[in-house]
Amino acid sequence: MAGYYTLGAQLPTLKQGDYRTHQLTSREFVTLLKEQATKSDRKQIDLLLLREDNALLLQILRGKEVVVPEHKMYVLGEEKLRFLVEATRQRLEAERNAVTEYQELEYPRLPKRVYPRYMEEFVTRYLTEQHEGVDQPFFYADLLLMSYAEHVQKEGNEFLRRWFKLEQDIAATLAAVTADKFKLDRSLYILGDRPLYQLLKAGDWSEITYTPEGELVSAMRKIAEEDNLAVREQKIDDYKWRLLDEETFADIFSINAMLVYLLKLQILERWEKLDKVQGEQQFREIVSSLNKDFKQEMDDFKQSLKSHAKSKRVRQTSGGEDE
Repeated sequence: MAGYYTLGAQLPTLKQGDYRTHQLTSREFVTLLKEQATKSDRKQIDLLLLREDNALLLQILRGKEVVVPEHKMYVLGEEKLRFLVEATRQRLEAERNAVTEYQELEYPRLPKRVYPRYMEEFVTRYLTEQHEGVDQPFFYADLLLMSYAEHVQKEGNEFLRRWFKLEQDIAATLAAVTADKFKLDRSLYILGDRPLYQLLKAGDWSEITYTPEGELVSAMRKIAEEDNLAVREQKIDDYKWRLLDEETFADIFSINAMLVYLLKLQILERWEKLDKVQGEQQFREIVSSLNKDFKQEMDDFKQSLKSHAKSKRVRQTSGGEDE
């Protein structure tokens, strides 16, 4: 494993909550890091950067205006992701219009070994279900996170595997708490079948206390009591920051330490760079946006639940008439 002694010694210290004045962007840091990284370490860096591509992919699929900040680094980027979406869309359309299964289909082919398999499969599923009008109870962002985390479990080093398991556990816990708050069926919104997720689906909070994830779940439940979404998100990031500090307490020059530094930069950049003049107004806009997004997602939750219940009643009624 390579040691990044020179780079590690020169890196400016990142402070928790230092959203305005951190000196280095993730793009600048990754550029410096990749110049020194081994082939195997560059693979780990790209694995972590794919989370930025995931966020960009969701924007493209949802037809939202895509904003690509200059300070962020991507593995694929907007152009390649748009090609993935369009090529997949044309392939699915060609398959639907095919006369026979032996017909040679015409559509743009994806280049080999460019796109991760989980990403290709996610885009295919998303476009298929949107075309068919399938109402899924879960968030597609959660499905993409789960698929991405599974990819990291196969390709990542020990640190990244642990970290993305933690990311999944946080998402699953918050999904369970949110479902309880709005009196929804927990099992519909928690993806995966690990032991923790089975307990979360069952709402067996007392049993979870005795699991290895008990401390994390307890912390997330307490954070979830915060009604202001922006404050809640900040508390989650603060929790992650403390865990990252523990990772580098006695290890500051390995590839894991460099990955921790990148994760911290990503946390800081989530909150944008707020200058002294516009900072307060921009922060209010961020808070307002976060709360609006949360309200919209919960409205979608409820509408999806109603659709499922209505479909079930229709099936039951049809079954009764057949009898």
